[in-house]
Amino acid sequence: MNTTKQNSSNLSNLSNLSNPSNPTIPNTDSKFNARQFWTYKRIRPAKCKKGSTLKNQIKKIFHEINGKIATDKALTKRLDAQYIPPGYKDLIVAKSATNKIQVIGTDNRGRRQYIYNPAYVAKRNDRKYDDVIALGKKIINIENDNHSALNSILNKKASSLSLPDDYIPIIIYMLRKYHFRIGNERYAEQNDSYGITTLQNRHIKFHSPSRFTIEFVGKKGIVNSYTDDNTTMAKLLKMLINTSARNNTGNAATSHSPRHHIFSYQTPDNGHQLITPDHIQTFFQDRYNSYITPKMFRTWYGNYHMLEHLHDLFHKDLLAKRMKTADVNNTVKSCSEYVSSKLNNTPSISRKSYIDNKLLALVMKNPYRIAAQIPKDKADQHRFLYKLILKLRQ
Repeated sequence: MNTTKQNSSNLSNLSNLSNPSNPTIPNTDSKFNARQFWTYKRIRPAKCKKGSTLKNQIKKIFHEINGKIATDKALTKRLDAQYIPPGYKDLIVAKSATNKIQVIGTDNRGRRQYIYNPAYVAKRNDRKYDDVIALGKKIINIENDNHSALNSILNKKASSLSLPDDYIPIIIYMLRKYHFRIGNERYAEQNDSYGITTLQNRHIKFHSPSRFTIEFVGKKGIVNSYTDDNTTMAKLLKMLINTSARNNTGNAATSHSPRHHIFSYQTPDNGHQLITPDHIQTFFQDRYNSYITPKMFRTWYGNYHMLEHLHDLFHKDLLAKRMKTADVNNTVKSCSEYVSSKLNNTPSISRKSYIDNKLLALVMKNPYRIAAQIPKDKADQHRFLYKLILKLRQ
């Protein structure tokens, strides 16, 4: 039965959802049409029904739609299969199984959260892997140019930096080496969630003239950390920290604050602004005539590191020409763990959201055959990955 045509025998009070005054569904949310959703609660029975065991009753979940228990089998099956974080409240659920957004709720910090249709997520990921080809085509040029640009900035005095332009090579280095997210000022202010463009002095600790650690809380409360041993970057970061007081306050004499943003710059009207993802995207468009966004770097390098790890496994004789299914699965697990260690996320997220599903399927057919083709040179590995993804995505 089509769940969009449920009547009041199973689902009641449908008119409540179309009522503009309904407090459960905010009219200001532009991501969905309120008429496409029902109010929703998950209910676990407090007691056993007569004739039921406690064990079976605990497993049972009832779905309350607009104040009444849903009994339609297709609908209850869909809702049984839908994972919703336990802390979400004020839930609404899509009437249709094909709706792009399936569930909307409010988390414990009062933020609206969206659970998307798996089919939509798969299509979105496919587009993401298609789009990342543009970065793969230019990645070697970007890496080489970035190395030269950093050395050029290092030869400047802090007072002669051209801002925000001279920030961009430093940020690109962090994108390609540390794989941090780009950052968003609103998330930093509202959620204490940071990224590259919102880094503050307190997020950087120096251990020696060349060795330092960048550590901060990022998306979903995950601690992002990278320790680098790079004299050029250490000097550049110290330069940024030493000028951060002036860039944040307009007063060079102001003492350093641990909460000064290192990528803040003074605007023509004497205001102060953080560099944004748009600055980076515009740079790539102007310099390489390509649509390249900061987000693409994590996706590209996630796949790059999977091949890098496969190459290492091959040369350690940990792969065989013929492998059992369990061994293939262990290899994929090892790759996912390696990628997640580079991206500061979980193996599950790396596999689901960063490793190209078509590339992963190819690897799973015969890890040994793919690994044997991966070149040793880092630039050649980029070229190999680019050709592979291009072929898979044509």
